[in-house]
Amino acid sequence: MPTDFLLLALCTLLGALLSRTSLCTVAGMQQCLRERSVGGLRPMLVATCTAGLGLMSFALLRPAGVVLPGQLPLGPGLLAGGALLGAGALLNGACYLGSLQYVGRGNANFLLTLLGLGLAARSASGGTMAGSPGRMPEAAVAMAGLAGFALLLWLLLRSRQPIATYAAAAAGIVASGIYAWHPAWSYGVVVESLVHARRAMAPGLLAACMLFVGATIGAVLQHRWKFAAFEPVRATRCLAGGYVMGWGAHLVPGGNDMLLLWALPGLAAYGLVAYLAMLVTLAALLGAPLAKAVARR
Repeated sequence: MPTDFLLLALCTLLGALLSRTSLCTVAGMQQCLRERSVGGLRPMLVATCTAGLGLMSFALLRPAGVVLPGQLPLGPGLLAGGALLGAGALLNGACYLGSLQYVGRGNANFLLTLLGLGLAARSASGGTMAGSPGRMPEAAVAMAGLAGFALLLWLLLRSRQPIATYAAAAAGIVASGIYAWHPAWSYGVVVESLVHARRAMAPGLLAACMLFVGATIGAVLQHRWKFAAFEPVRATRCLAGGYVMGWGAHLVPGGNDMLLLWALPGLAAYGLVAYLAMLVTLAALLGAPLAKAVARR
């Protein structure tokens, strides 16, 4: 019971923090292309670094109680999954984390993104977006990862940053606490489990709900909550985008939320390959005239 309560509290806090910053890969890549710099990806890098610091610290302090993401084969399916995550996120108008933020701000259209994820999970046969069984941490690897993440974080934060960047750092720390003891958990995995009627998902389902509750609370406190009713074109894009992202998450496995806050912080090579494939796909599509027209709508 205490563990379940802690999970709910951490998910609520994570949702509130995510509403205060932007970890949306679509928005970040758009900013990078617009400003011709990597500054748009800074919040994502910061969140990954602090999640890595937390996860590696937990691995050193409690090696028997922390599970890190498994090392999956680096094949064409992984690249295809990352590409589908990028294409689906652009069609949807936001990635996994961005969709959470939009729902929290009252945009009902992005509820169709969740339905799209569920339809993709229903269509997929075999496998799971939760990934393969994790691996136990090794002290030497954890110490090296801790040092690497600390150095990168210092380089990212050595100059004055906006409050949203520090919110991203806090979100990474909170996420590490969730993934350290609930590996491979994400709201996408919960949607998949609901579709397949898997049992023993009550704590995860409630935690996913609290993630959205936290995002809503954060939006209300920032006076950013405003109900947006369903619009046929927007809702259709969200449904289709969620479906494409869902297939990408099935192939990776995991959405970009799991890549940023668990796979990359856990030093899983597949996370880096899949996320780079997503970034490259977004950069290529955002440069195409048709994609630019879609992104503006």
